[in-house]
Amino acid sequence: MLGLGNGASSAMPAAAQQDDEWEFSSSLPADQPAQLVVTNGEIKIDFTIQRSSETELEIRSRVSNQTAQPISDLTFQLAVTKAYSLKLEPQSSRSLAPNQRDGITQIIRLQNCSRSWHRSQAPMASQP
Repeated sequence: MLGLGNGASSAMPAAAQQDDEWEFSSSLPADQPAQLVVTNGEIKIDFTIQRSSETELEIRSRVSNQTAQPISDLTFQLAVTKAYSLKLEPQSSRSLAPNQRDGITQIIRLQNCSRSWHRSQAPMASQP
């Protein structure tokens, strides 16, 4: 699994900064595609996120090699909480040539994500 936790990402939209911690309606893209870039110095992944239905987001990823060395056996993995369903279509390749831009593409479908989510939809924790 590729660790991208220390990477940079695009600035958070102003609307998302105004949401309280339990209301995520602005974190889902509107009808226009949203862009997100993640990098760890060696690999850069560009994500284009758009809504494909009322309950599904389509995420298109494009992976680039930012080094002068080839990269092989690259497998992109994702995980989501049980409330969502994730479908990863096959990657276009597992190898990147030196400095290759957008050499690997993949479509990811995130299901069960409605246009707005509110804390009232969260599962209730059992009380002692």
